Amino acid sequence: MDTKLLKNKNFYLRELAPEDVGAEYLSWVNDKEITRFLEIQHQTFDKIALNEFVSECLKSKSKVLWGIFCNKSDKHIGNISITYNINVGTFDGGYFIGNKEYWGTSAGFEALTLMIKYGFDHLSMRRLIAGCYVNNMNARFIFHKIGCQKEARIKEKHFCDGKPVDVVIYSMDQEQWAVAKVKFGI
Repeated sequence: MDTKLLKNKNFYLRELAPEDVGAEYLSWVNDKEITRFLEIQHQTFDKIALNEFVSECLKSKSKVLWGIFCNKSDKHIGNISITYNINVGTFDGGYFIGNKEYWGTSAGFEALTLMIKYGFDHLSMRRLIAGCYVNNMNARFIFHKIGCQKEARIKEKHFCDGKPVDVVIYSMDQEQWAVAKVKFGI
């Protein structure tokens, strides 16, 4: 499995390069509604900083940054990343759907299953450990739907809407992934 392109039913992931940084992508990372549940909500990006971020991801030996694209239109609608530790066999990831027209679609679910597939099936990781803000109900629903287990709740770990917010930690192992693959035909 190549990191360059991963396909699912309606959406695919393609590794991002600096030439993918355009006005629309830049607007997403500076939109407080889009970044509400992301740590980048506390930053402001210009094109140079965003290009540097994408370039650093391309050079990384432990992280991959993909764009989420619509199969029908090839439109870039969001991003997802995976960060992994080969030494201990764990990985996590994060995603956002930047194009609001795709909020409420299967984009997040399909992107997350592709990222998890890459972690387990390509990198041979033993465990996914990921977190999300407690008030990010869409992400929590997707983690649950895929078959991740709620492991912990860390009180007031981050800020959202100007207030401290808890983070919910989810995990999945190889056996749970095998069940999910059959259940969803992945």
